[in-house]
Amino acid sequence: EYNVSVEYYWAPFIVDSISDNASNHTVLKRLVRLDSVAKHSKEWEGADILTFESYVWWMHKPTIYAYGYGGSGSATVEEYNVTIAYRLAMESWSK
Repeated sequence: EYNVSVEYYWAPFIVDSISDNASNHTVLKRLVRLDSVAKHSKEWEGADILTFESYVWWMHKPTIYAYGYGGSGSATVEEYNVTIAYRLAMESWSK
């Protein structure tokens, strides 16, 4: 009646990460790329509504390893507070 479709897409951190494979991933060795959604964004192009489930960000410890943020082009891995990393990931997504 409303011509709606609902899809589920696995992108646990929204940004690119080493945990992107739905059947072979790890939470204990989390590493995200805070400046890139390139791997996933083509899957949600044209969507009118997106719903994010962010529990995976908070389920292990209050820090996460990340690289690629700040425009330096560096692949240096840094440890971030999860709250800050999540905000940076959302900023990348929103761009």
